[in-house]
This record gives sequence, structure tokens and C-alpha cells, in this order.
Amino acid sequence: MLTRCKLIGLLTPRQLELLKSLYELRIQMGAASLWRPKDLGAYRHSHHAKTLSSLEQQGLVEREPCSETVRTQYGYRITTKGHDTFEQFR
Repeated sequence: MLTRCKLIGLLTPRQLELLKSLYELRIQMGAASLWRPKDLGAYRHSHHAKTLSSLEQQGLVEREPCSETVRTQYGYRITTKGHDTFEQFR
């Protein structure tokens, strides 16, 4: 219980929401799939890119470039650490 309380203090509700989405997508689509912020519900000046960057700094998600458009976009996937962290919330 103490570990869960410590984790709750480290993640904002937005971070937890995106981590949950990536967790569920990993289970449904596999660990190799990459997801862009707009795939996760982002639009225009959404908080998603900044929130995903913060999760990346914590080692909970990883980022790779996507080559779908001329300008550089990144795809994200949950890491093993992110998966294990979300498991503690469930």
C-alpha cells in the first residue's frame, strides 16, 4: 500500500490517463506498436505531447520518430517499467 501511495504522488491524473491508454493498447495491439499523441486523443494545443514527454523522462514510456509526414512526429509506447507501474494502480 505504501508503494502505491508513493506512486500516486509521482503521477498526475493526466499522466495516469495516458499511461492507462498505452497500457490497454499494449495489451490489445502488442508491445511493438507506436502511438502518436493524436491517436491517444490529442488535438491542436493538447497537453498530450508534454505529458508524454514527462512520462518519457520518468522511463514509463519510450519515443521513436514516425516517418508518416514531412515534419517530424514521434510515436510512443509504454515501457516495461510503465507497464509494471500501471499494474500497481489496477
